[in-house]
Amino acid sequence: MILDTIDKVKGLIEHGRAVEAVSCLKTIRFAPSAMLQDMRSLCLDSLSSNTVFLTGIPIFDQKFGGFMLGNILSLIGDTGTMKTKSSFWMMIKMLINNPTYKGLYFQKEMLNTDMARLMVSRILETSTSELLREALSSEISMESYQDKLAVILNSNDTIANVLDRLYIVPNDVFDTPADMHGYIEYYDADIWCLDFLTQLYQGKSTDNFNRSIMTAANELKQIAITTHTFGILINQVKKGVLSNRFDKRAGEDDLEWSGTIKQISTYIMSLFYPWKYYRNNRSIVNGSILDISMFYLIIMKNRYDEAGTVLPLKAIPQYSDFAIPLNEHHDNMMIWRSEEHTSELQSHSFISYAVFCLKKK
Repeated sequence: MILDTIDKVKGLIEHGRAVEAVSCLKTIRFAPSAMLQDMRSLCLDSLSSNTVFLTGIPIFDQKFGGFMLGNILSLIGDTGTMKTKSSFWMMIKMLINNPTYKGLYFQKEMLNTDMARLMVSRILETSTSELLREALSSEISMESYQDKLAVILNSNDTIANVLDRLYIVPNDVFDTPADMHGYIEYYDADIWCLDFLTQLYQGKSTDNFNRSIMTAANELKQIAITTHTFGILINQVKKGVLSNRFDKRAGEDDLEWSGTIKQISTYIMSLFYPWKYYRNNRSIVNGSILDISMFYLIIMKNRYDEAGTVLPLKAIPQYSDFAIPLNEHHDNMMIWRSEEHTSELQSHSFISYAVFCLKKK
């Protein structure tokens, strides 16, 4: 209707009938493409169970009350802070706790077979290094692992069901958010993860890579909204930004394209793995020894609640797994990062870590 009126106005102008053209323009009225929902019904709908899901990770569900579909969680960290392992673990836990959900893991950095080995390592509680050694040394040994895996999958319906609902999208079949959108809709996914953002457009020619990544981030946010899905974005810090300072926690401003990431993300978590930086000095505080299992998720942004909370996890890197620290182990982890013990730490590196951490709540 509006286009017909505009064509009529053009014709009138071409014939010198300006007064009639103006009168014709005045007849155009705004027509919304969709009717707006009043706030009363919107408030009631916001509490619907189909907008929120529990992750099955107690410290997440206690802190966040679950996650809401249509939102983005950004994980930020340095190289070697187990971004892939932790995000993969999160997705598996979410799928276990939500038996009707499907997950897509968009992998730009690792091969599908590498991701599969992470899963096998977790199921069999056997390190990926051992799996690779056995694969090279003896076909009989490898067949033994395959038999063990088959037995577990045949007897454990929970694990088998999760694997049937989880898909790895290999790096050679997608390059843009549009590609991702197609897979998300085709597989009717509810949760997806991109590892990692700045690897997009690697197979494409772009005039301005920076602008392409910024645009991609905004498009991914729209994908989460329009498909009613939950997205996890893995983000790398700027090269060398942590190596030149004492404070080894990755902050929001340490990211490339940090402004865009902060804008599109409902939640931002910084991954901190002390073993990466402090393994050579194991005497920490009051007999609390730094060990390889210490791993922290630091909430940098939570659009619906306070930020700054530190969530400890017990890392089991050799099995690509994580657990909730209990009792003494949990207490030691929280004592070690408490600001009140700053004076007892043994080096400037440790002092810097204690300073940036918030006090135990």
